[in-house]
Amino acid sequence: MIEFVWEYTIHPDKRGLFELVFGPGGAWSLAFAGAEGYRGTSVMRDSDNGDRYMLVDVWDSPEDCERATNENAAAYAELQTTLAELTTERHQHGMFQLLQQASVRPNPKDKRGRTGRRRG
Repeated sequence: MIEFVWEYTIHPDKRGLFELVFGPGGAWSLAFAGAEGYRGTSVMRDSDNGDRYMLVDVWDSPEDCERATNENAAAYAELQTTLAELTTERHQHGMFQLLQQASVRPNPKDKRGRTGRRRG
């Protein structure tokens, strides 16, 4: 699996629209939802600077990403135009290969078990 990591600085008055377009169920994920090898996109907002975001697109391979981008060229071009209108800066940090999935410790305050059912 590979992950493309992007950093964006958003026009302050465009924050809501950015999250709508690139967040869960937004135009970005819908454009690639049916693409072979697309695993999803994570959107993270900086806790200290609300105009700064990191996006991580996850694909099975670079070839899957390239093929999907080519097959959805019109939608991709439109999304790139929208992105340019919403942002003041953007930087691609690179393409990273996932070596190992991190483990997340359970929250001791969460009363649910691994199955999602509430514990005693």
